[in-house]
Amino acid sequence: MAKKGQVFKQYTEDFKLAAVKAYLEGEASYKAVAEKLEIRNCTQLKAWVRKWQHGEVFDFRKAVSKSGKGGTLSPQDNYQVIEELRDHYDVARLLAIAGVPRASYYKWRATRSLRAERQTRDH
Repeated sequence: MAKKGQVFKQYTEDFKLAAVKAYLEGEASYKAVAEKLEIRNCTQLKAWVRKWQHGEVFDFRKAVSKSGKGGTLSPQDNYQVIEELRDHYDVARLLAIAGVPRASYYKWRATRSLRAERQTRDH
């Protein structure tokens, strides 16, 4: 839990990727790479490496909040992104970040098969 007044350091995507590559190329241990790059905790580096190895984005908030073209995602796109990330992150947090009501998301999930049938029938 964050302490009152605590400030968190923000790392860029390029920085995170460079840190992951430094570790994977065998330069040093998690701890040594974290100290060299002045990463506050080697656990953070471990999380970045794990995400990179699983093909995940470093900052899932970007995947949920905006499309690649800078516009806002449609509700259906938001639901789909949440669906893809739900095995890796807490659904309640994903819903909050995307600004999606819980009931709307679960209604979308419940009616997926109906939409698929309708789409097949109409085409």
